[in-house]
Amino acid sequence: MSREADHNNDTNAPTITQQTGDATCSVVEMAPIPSWATPYGTFGLTAGEEWKVNVFERLRQIQDSLDAAKREKNSTLIEHYEEQVERLKIDEELFTAQRAYQNSGALPNADEDGGNGGEEGGSSGSHRRTVSIGVNFSFLLNIFLLFIKLYAAIRTGSTTILASLVDSILDLMSGAIMIIVTCIYDRSSTEMFPAGKHHFEPLGTLVFACAMFVSATNLLQEVADEVSRIDTVKFTMDVPTLIILITVIVLKSLASTWCYKFARGSATLIALAEDHRNDVVANVVALLGFIAATYITVWLDPILALLVTLFILKVWGSQILSQLHVLSGHVADTSLRNAVTMLARNHDKRVLMVDTVRAFTSGTGHVVEVDFVLPEDMPLKEAHDIGESFQYFLENTPGLNVDRAYVHLDTETDHNPHLHL
Repeated sequence: MSREADHNNDTNAPTITQQTGDATCSVVEMAPIPSWATPYGTFGLTAGEEWKVNVFERLRQIQDSLDAAKREKNSTLIEHYEEQVERLKIDEELFTAQRAYQNSGALPNADEDGGNGGEEGGSSGSHRRTVSIGVNFSFLLNIFLLFIKLYAAIRTGSTTILASLVDSILDLMSGAIMIIVTCIYDRSSTEMFPAGKHHFEPLGTLVFACAMFVSATNLLQEVADEVSRIDTVKFTMDVPTLIILITVIVLKSLASTWCYKFARGSATLIALAEDHRNDVVANVVALLGFIAATYITVWLDPILALLVTLFILKVWGSQILSQLHVLSGHVADTSLRNAVTMLARNHDKRVLMVDTVRAFTSGTGHVVEVDFVLPEDMPLKEAHDIGESFQYFLENTPGLNVDRAYVHLDTETDHNPHLHL
């Protein structure tokens, strides 16, 4: 795909001359950057400063459009403009961070891995402790709930409650997996994993999801068994069982809320939060199924147990696909590629052209490749400093979530950027 654009007419994005993409990468070729010393428009500002003014103006325009959409109660437009506002706010923050970095030379959030404030060091140490607390608390909670569910299942004989019990048993197994993964993460050195440890969480979550998926398939057999002996099944409502199920629902709701609140992008806490949420749904259905089977018909118990099982299969099947997605090196979101392109364009006035921008997933983070075109007669030291400073900025800016950045320096754009893939 190819399109030409005039820089003076572009109010919210860098000038793009060519963009191509495939399943694993995205390439963006940029027009030559005008001299930063040349005033633009009526502001008399450099190109970089003009872009910032345009962001503020564009943000104001979008906010006005959002207000109008809210007055008209147009949900589609409201959602669209809210996304625009959030993206422009992020772009403005990134641009401000870049200007501060260029003025001071201080990295925004350096950590021991050279990472970007993910979960491998620096200011993320407290977040790693939060993840550990969430994993350990969830494990202990599941042990407690296992015993009270076991009591309820034996007392009632309900397959729906039994399905909830089996889910708790596998929660313990999955929780043990999470604890092992967290320990390996915390104790492994960066020398053993030079590319970073951001694959640990999605790998652990993938194993977790597979275990939950397998458990749900086993529950289908339990449902079939109950249907085969449905004529002999009889339920008796009692207060202790009701108290147990309500207690499970309340505790799991609180645990899910806590994990979601402190997740901050952690695949581990998000997985635990979703598991707690699923348990809430399963136990609510178990409670309703138990009551319905007692007072209406016993057939409602296997029917609701089947619904719980299908719900678990859907949720964890989606989780498996999601983790495979981030581990496969899939192309990054357009917002990240656009942000990197904008930052590359404004990085240094000596850069003649931004030839290529690629971004793809790598565990919980991303890998980015950028090709700069520099003057042929530029000294090696200057070229090195330009490339290295941009690499450090990308890897240490939390808003980007870039684990590794590769900045390639060239003097022309005639080569095929796909040759080395």
